[in-house]
Formats: sequence, C-alpha cells, structure tokens
Amino acid sequence: MYAFDAALTGQEANTSRRKPAEDEREVVRKKKVTISLSEKSLRALEELRLATDADTDSEVFRNALRLHLALIRAHAAGVDLFMKRNDKEEIVPVTLFADVDGE
Repeated sequence: MYAFDAALTGQEANTSRRKPAEDEREVVRKKKVTISLSEKSLRALEELRLATDADTDSEVFRNALRLHLALIRAHAAGVDLFMKRNDKEEIVPVTLFADVDGE
C-alpha cells in the first residue's frame, strides 16, 4: 500500500521497494476488456503514452485507473485537491468531480 492510499485508509504504507518472494505473491488473473474510444480519446491515450513513456496502451490504462481510484477515494474522504503554479505562490483549487446531489 502506498502512502497516499494509506493516508486515506488509515493503514500503514508499504515503503519497501523489494518484490515479494514467489510464495508471497497473490495469484493475479488478467481479464481482457474491449472498449471503444472516440478519436479525441485515442489522441489523449497516445499523448499519455508518449508523456509517460509507457510501453503499452494497457499500461496507460492501468496507471490511469489507479490514479482515478485514488482521486475518488480522496474525494470521498473529504480531501480537496489544489495545484500550485511553478515558481509562484498562487494555489489553484481543482474540481474533479461535480457533486450530483448539489452539496
């Protein structure tokens, strides 16, 4: 568990960089998913792949899903997200999710 997730769940973060021994690894089952993307989404996927040096589109999707889940969990926990402009003191709030119930 990484520090960001640990902060949200109250659990201890896994700061170890070692890979678990073979007998410690969970069996990971992969499932293929087929999705349809618009041209705009395909361009975004390509931009992300190039910007992150990802080897595959699947790697881009996995990373995007992890980030999205972390943001959803943080939002649900009442965490506000801000961005700071380079070399400036200005802090800009970031609205990622519109409240559907009007809160």
